[in-house]
Amino acid sequence: MHSGLKRVVLVAALLTFSPRWTLAEDSRWSAGVRHGFSATSYDDPFHQTELFGILDLPHHPPWRFATDSGWYIQSRVIGSAGALSGQNQTGFVGSLGASIIFGQKHFPLYLDTGISPTFLSRDEFGSVNFGMPYQFTTYGGLYLRYARISVGYRFQHMSNAHLAEPNPGLDLHVIGITYHF
Repeated sequence: MHSGLKRVVLVAALLTFSPRWTLAEDSRWSAGVRHGFSATSYDDPFHQTELFGILDLPHHPPWRFATDSGWYIQSRVIGSAGALSGQNQTGFVGSLGASIIFGQKHFPLYLDTGISPTFLSRDEFGSVNFGMPYQFTTYGGLYLRYARISVGYRFQHMSNAHLAEPNPGLDLHVIGITYHF
């Protein structure tokens, strides 16, 4: 094995078994920033940058389910505000929706999935017409948490759910960083 790869594997193993890789039970609020770029083939790629806030719903059923072994499912409310740009034009993008995370309390990775009604200040960006300013954003992603910081990747799809024509949709690769208060 290449020595650089050995170091990466060693550091990953040490960090994975570190006691700091646990979710703080008192963490209810989170905030962060994320940036995405289009995964679809438009002539001029789209970019989305936003700030977001997350509220974990109460840490008991029906909002959270946990096993004695540390596995959990947590429901959350998430809102965001930012800018969507493409085709040499920029507009506001904002959303408010629901998210569910799946994970294991003593393991640093968790899966996040959700859906959010989304508002665009403009529905036309050059030659791309999203059909209407009201959209829906669905996503799934994987996040790595260390102490109070998470970094992650998500794939997201935004469209108007065929409520208007045209409905080209927009797929984005999104990376983000979150601070858990």
